[in-house]
Amino acid sequence: MPSYEPINALVRGLTVLEVMSTQEAFSVKELHARTGMPKPSLIRILETLIATGYISASGDPLRYRLSPRCLLLSSGVNRVSVLVDRITPLLSRFQSEIRWPSDVAVFDRDAMVIAATTRRPGMLSINRQVGSRVPVATTGVGRAYLAFLPEPQLMESLQTLRELTATPADVNGFMDILAQVRVRGYSVSDQEHHPRVRTIAAPIFDEGGVVAAINIIALSEVITIAELEDQYGSQLTELAKEMSVRPGCSG
Repeated sequence: MPSYEPINALVRGLTVLEVMSTQEAFSVKELHARTGMPKPSLIRILETLIATGYISASGDPLRYRLSPRCLLLSSGVNRVSVLVDRITPLLSRFQSEIRWPSDVAVFDRDAMVIAATTRRPGMLSINRQVGSRVPVATTGVGRAYLAFLPEPQLMESLQTLRELTATPADVNGFMDILAQVRVRGYSVSDQEHHPRVRTIAAPIFDEGGVVAAINIIALSEVITIAELEDQYGSQLTELAKEMSVRPGCSG
């Protein structure tokens, strides 16, 4: 839980944008009815959104509309959506070839969020679904993602992780782990996130750099980490390259 109270003015502004996304245009009266906000407050919010370019107003009486600038707010989400559309067939094919399940995960400040998965109910008895959040520092997908960030972005991300999750505990040691990931081209997590799970993971790139990571998840009682690397390391890195917008990019 955050240690501070939400900024009410920001919450109200976001509420107005959400309501306005449901139809083409609104009057102040209609927005008042939908949001329950006092009209003076609502007008100040609308004028602020006009000044920042997120909405426009025209007509008599005035009707308010979202502007194209609002598309900027969804650009990161669209980036993930495009990724998922691109990699889903490849992910399904890969699972049929190797039998072990895989996740594709994206970074979200203090966690990796599963964007696509081939896990099925009962598989491994360790179920994750799209939208599940997993740690960054102890998972293969987290390490594979962080290892290929530009250094300024990496240091900023590590600082945020330390503030929000107190991990990694040993930053210098963790930097050594990331250096090994860059040399190998993939990361390993040997029962560090879950005692029954070993994973290897590789980065996925788009035009903007590393955007996600894909893993292979295996049961620790069935396969050693060395066997997992030997049997699937090359296949995984090749798949990650195939999933990347720039095939062959390795960071």
